[in-house]
Amino acid sequence: MRNILRISGVIFALVMLISACSKKSTVEDKIIGSWQQISVGQEDLKNNTVKWTFHSGNKLFIQHFNQSNLLSSDTANWEIKTKFAGRNNLVISGMDKSFGGTYTIIKLKDDFFTLQRLKLEEDDDSGSPYLWLEFQKK
Repeated sequence: MRNILRISGVIFALVMLISACSKKSTVEDKIIGSWQQISVGQEDLKNNTVKWTFHSGNKLFIQHFNQSNLLSSDTANWEIKTKFAGRNNLVISGMDKSFGGTYTIIKLKDDFFTLQRLKLEEDDDSGSPYLWLEFQKK
């Protein structure tokens, strides 16, 4: 009887591990591509466009446009960290202090996703970590 319980426990653990790994891969596959940041009460986005491009190899490019002119660009690293039986986190590091930190992926569809920043990068003490971002696939 104990052997059956042990075998069942091992099988359950393997299924959970495989499930967590495949979920992470799916999230990474969905996020790769170009996304336009949608204005959610952000005054600077009313006349400007911000494009986030997630590349395989965990590189992120953020470009700010005013009509068709490139105003600024930045690069960063990104990584998906899957919580056990929880939401996926997106960690953005190595960029200016405006967007770096740890985000929870609230919603991720084929053409829309929402992030909520939970924590600033380790060396960032610039204030509140709270930031809500919405994107549409481009």
